[in-house]
Amino acid sequence: MNFKMNSIKKIFVVFLLCACFQPVFALPVINEFMASNSEVISDEDGDFEDWIEIYNPTQFTIELNGFFLSDDVDDPYRWQFPDYTLNPGEFLLVFASGKNRKSGPYFHTNFRIDKDGEPLILSSPDSVWVDWIEPIQLLTNTSYGRKTDGGAEWVYFSVSSPGISNASGVKGPAPEDIIESSLPSGFYPSGTPLTLFFKNQDADIYYTINGERPDINSFKFSDSISLSRLLIPDRHYSNIQTAPRWQEPNSTQFGAIVLRAAAFKNGIRVSNYLQNVYFPEEMWPNKDWSVFSIIMDEDDFFSHERGIYVPGPGFEEDPYRANYYKRGDDWERTVQLSFFNTEQELIFEHLAGARIHGDGTRKAPQKSIRLYARNRYGYETFDYPFFEKKPNIKSFKRLILRTSMGDWNRLGLTDEFVTAAVRPLNLDYMEFLPVIVFINGEFWGIHHLRERIDQYYYMSNHGVNPENIDEIDGLGYANRGTADAYFKMFNFFRNADPQEAGFYDETSKLIDIENVVDYFIAKMYFRNLDWPFRNYTLWKSEYGKWRWVFFDCDACLIRFGDYNMLEYLQEQHFPEHIDADLFLIIRRLLQNEKTYGLFMQRLNRHIEHTFSPERLLPILDKMAENHRHYIEEQVKRWHVPASVYQFEQNIKDLERFIIRRHELMSRQFSKIARESVKVYPNPLSLETGKLTVSATFLKNNSKLQYSLIDMKGMEMLSGEIQNGRELTFPRSINPGSYILKLKNDGFVFNKKLIIQ
Repeated sequence: MNFKMNSIKKIFVVFLLCACFQPVFALPVINEFMASNSEVISDEDGDFEDWIEIYNPTQFTIELNGFFLSDDVDDPYRWQFPDYTLNPGEFLLVFASGKNRKSGPYFHTNFRIDKDGEPLILSSPDSVWVDWIEPIQLLTNTSYGRKTDGGAEWVYFSVSSPGISNASGVKGPAPEDIIESSLPSGFYPSGTPLTLFFKNQDADIYYTINGERPDINSFKFSDSISLSRLLIPDRHYSNIQTAPRWQEPNSTQFGAIVLRAAAFKNGIRVSNYLQNVYFPEEMWPNKDWSVFSIIMDEDDFFSHERGIYVPGPGFEEDPYRANYYKRGDDWERTVQLSFFNTEQELIFEHLAGARIHGDGTRKAPQKSIRLYARNRYGYETFDYPFFEKKPNIKSFKRLILRTSMGDWNRLGLTDEFVTAAVRPLNLDYMEFLPVIVFINGEFWGIHHLRERIDQYYYMSNHGVNPENIDEIDGLGYANRGTADAYFKMFNFFRNADPQEAGFYDETSKLIDIENVVDYFIAKMYFRNLDWPFRNYTLWKSEYGKWRWVFFDCDACLIRFGDYNMLEYLQEQHFPEHIDADLFLIIRRLLQNEKTYGLFMQRLNRHIEHTFSPERLLPILDKMAENHRHYIEEQVKRWHVPASVYQFEQNIKDLERFIIRRHELMSRQFSKIARESVKVYPNPLSLETGKLTVSATFLKNNSKLQYSLIDMKGMEMLSGEIQNGRELTFPRSINPGSYILKLKNDGFVFNKKLIIQ
């Protein structure tokens, strides 16, 4: 590689020497670039992408068409400039975003820059390299550029100047100008000493332990810092009102030391910011939960004007104009995440983006936070298999730290419990991991780390191309892609006759039938009161089938109800607040004999096994026991639930729901199943002696045990018959009235049979 680089340099020097003798030698230069941009400048999409600044240092105009930019010495012509005239002294900002755009407000290359270092090459229309930058490592939001525009000396800029003169930039630290700590973030016994190091002996290190960025007025580091719970400052961020119904927290025993440090020389910062978090071990008696630490600048979350976690100036005029209701890139904030597993091991620690997540829960005091991994933060994915039940998914673009504030049961785990309950079904669902969250060292309570339903979810869970996804909400609007294929599918069901031959085959080409059947069974069984007019989503890949997404069951398991689920799904008239079209597809499926049979088979399986109290109660008990470790601190911090006693009462209510709901659904299914069992011919002639037993809720060839009982209660015959097959009776049976008892998997059906 060194030989190759030296050869390249010689070619470049020869070219420059030759160029000096050309009559016209107007050549552009790379003047400045940034390889990890999280907040400096955004493109027309609001994305903070890598960027390259091109400058014309000559007195001549330069036609850029035919010039090339690249980050690969083996492919120096990766991206060609479009038609553009660069005037004398003009700066041109090009985003190295990978978006490959040659029109619009900005040009975009088809590649990104590696922040850990890779070359940048500017080539002329004659395929000669006119500028070359050796691989250089860059810190986030630090640029590398010419000290004077077009000059030979290069420096790092902590305040960069994209698209304007470098004279306005401020010289900053190089990647090697970093502060080092003797201890990484983690859990340590009280009294553990910590030391900070910086290579420049002429600079002083200043630090804070309250979450603020250090300056020369902060604590000056001298020898070492002894980690102790005594260093944890009094709560500050927890006392900030985050919503109209916010209540001041009671004291909590949990806290962490957030150490932020930087080196200064002559009052100017000459290093990176070190950001570590330390937990005193004696404060953590229970180690069964993973921990997320968030370090942020106070203004980003809590300032009146731009804090994403508070009401802000628009709230008084209109509550829905509160800061926490605002969305998009303008309301994404840079944070540092530290994630510790249940063994208290630091798994990763790096920058990320944070936004407020959700709908109605945004106005709650404790809010859900959506996390973004992006190139501009230095990491494009969160790389760790967070979810035990999905071990093969080890990389995530988006994650959610979801709170319990939307739980209608005021329990804090209803949605997660239902998610655990439906895992065996053919559903797309958001897996979860219980976590404790700290913000700038202060206890922020129980959250559940969740997958986010978006194009990257479909990619990781199904291996499809995230760029070719159609995702539709309950109103028929496209969240992603277009709604064309959806309306084509929907019109098929609107106009098709479910009784016609070929309906099932055509249906199976359009939708994942098993998925939609499981979806409606689960939604109805758990009685989601916030559905279907909300929380209704389906999706498909370019060549795939439509699938329904199961999410947000905060409003489940509340009202026991006694309506018949199957009759409700088949209703032609719905309450005014429910759009009947949302049930059109399932109604059509239930009007077809084959799909009705599939529905009944799966409903039977889920009632008897998947949703049985024998399975669900141990799941709930385990989750409740896990929450008991921190529920007292959660009550102190957020007053939800109202008390530990209320939490225990809510658990008991949920247990009662599980038992009573199963009893009701079993009775309803038994009634439907009895009506669906057909015995024919009836009366039965002994001349043929052949009887067919058919149960639509059972798969063909399923086995049933039968007994033929006379009117005196005597068993005359017994055995086994396959569903849908004929049973031959011996001629020795006397004519008369009998009871044919059928058994299958816990269900017993009695049919009156007349033999002639």
